[in-house]
Amino acid sequence: MALINRFTRLLKADLHTVIEQFEEPMMLLKQSLREMEEVIQQEQRQLKQYQQQQNQTDAHIVRLKTVISESSGKLETCFDANNEELARVLIRRKLEAEQQLSRLKERQVNIAQMAGEVQQRINQQQPKLEAMQQELALLNLERPHSATVSESGENGFQTAVSDADVEVALLHEKARRSAS
Repeated sequence: MALINRFTRLLKADLHTVIEQFEEPMMLLKQSLREMEEVIQQEQRQLKQYQQQQNQTDAHIVRLKTVISESSGKLETCFDANNEELARVLIRRKLEAEQQLSRLKERQVNIAQMAGEVQQRINQQQPKLEAMQQELALLNLERPHSATVSESGENGFQTAVSDADVEVALLHEKARRSAS
């Protein structure tokens, strides 16, 4: 009797080990999936910030071009009136605006480059995320969700019968009975 109890405990321990090995990869995959989703969401937020910066830079460039254009028109008026002192003030304003415009165009290029890099990372990570989601779905399909355990009585072995197995057997029995 003691030998049978020890044997039963050994089988139960082995079954628990098998189940733990099965569940652990799924848990790890779920955690990896959450982490990758988080990284992609963070990258998408970064991309959105770059797009907002790009829009602000574009608007600022338009304002500076307007200032430069207006300054050119006002300069003509100052030269026509022979007012060099006012013309110097306008030239200074125009030069400052042109320098700012130059810096903003460089910034615009840098922002576009950084946004492109972020978009490229997102594009690389998205297929990996989808593959992991598919792998998790496959693991969920392979794993019986609501298995019922019954003892056969012989040798003390336990078997698991899933709901899907029951449904297949039911359909098979219906088909066999309708054929006879």
